[in-house]
Amino acid sequence: MSERRYDTEVLILNMKREQRSGVLMIVAGVVILGALTGYFVYMSGPAVPNVPTGVAAEPLPKTVVAAPIPTVSSTATAAADEAATLATLEIDLPRPGTVWFDAQALGKELRQHSEHVAAGKHVLKAKMGKMTVQQPVEVQAGKRYRVSIDVKRRKVVFEPLASP
Repeated sequence: MSERRYDTEVLILNMKREQRSGVLMIVAGVVILGALTGYFVYMSGPAVPNVPTGVAAEPLPKTVVAAPIPTVSSTATAAADEAATLATLEIDLPRPGTVWFDAQALGKELRQHSEHVAAGKHVLKAKMGKMTVQQPVEVQAGKRYRVSIDVKRRKVVFEPLASP
């Protein structure tokens, strides 16, 4: 029987190559795990609302005065006054997206949403996936408007609706 001989130099080179590839796999795994963790932390938003610094909290009053109970007529009048100064946006997107009204986000991953906004001239911006569109709009008090995105034309569809 012949005795098998191993070349130690070849074995050492093979072991170093395997060791390098193992280290690269560990580094790649750590990078992927870090990227996923960062993505989920970014998408969850802030857990605690931002509080301005340097603003002292007001002490609670020692006596509490009961507010007058609103009557039905004053509540109905207040609601009618508010409806007379606001317009309603009915957002209906073909895919989930983000909508901004005067640079204020109305929400992330919206599909259908209703929002009351002040009457006047505004800028409406919407983003679905990688497509972002922006359009100036003018809303009138007490009116309802439908907001959507025409994906083929890459523009905001803004149309008045019949009042209920």
